[in-house]
Amino acid sequence: MPPLDVSQTFAQARAHHQTGDLRTAETLYRAILIQEPGHSVTLHLLAVLLAQSGRREAALELANQILAYQPAHVEALNTRGNLLREMGRLEEAVAAYRTALGIKP
Repeated sequence: MPPLDVSQTFAQARAHHQTGDLRTAETLYRAILIQEPGHSVTLHLLAVLLAQSGRREAALELANQILAYQPAHVEALNTRGNLLREMGRLEEAVAAYRTALGIKP
């Protein structure tokens, strides 16, 4: 399989995500991650998509994966906080939000 044009594929994935075509967006995000596993923006948007699809545990795993390599990734911290709040893990959610606010008030 030839390499993807990551920039073009990312633009397509975002367009599908924004129009609510989550299945296609997820497929494209995952294709990007096969080629560039550390593409943090794609990882984050895939986490958001999984959360939107009700797959909170998988979304949380991706947010944690981003934060393992980029602990100051504010968007991932916020997503982590939202997921933890939705899962009823309020103390952990508050900690994630506080960390995010400490980085970008």
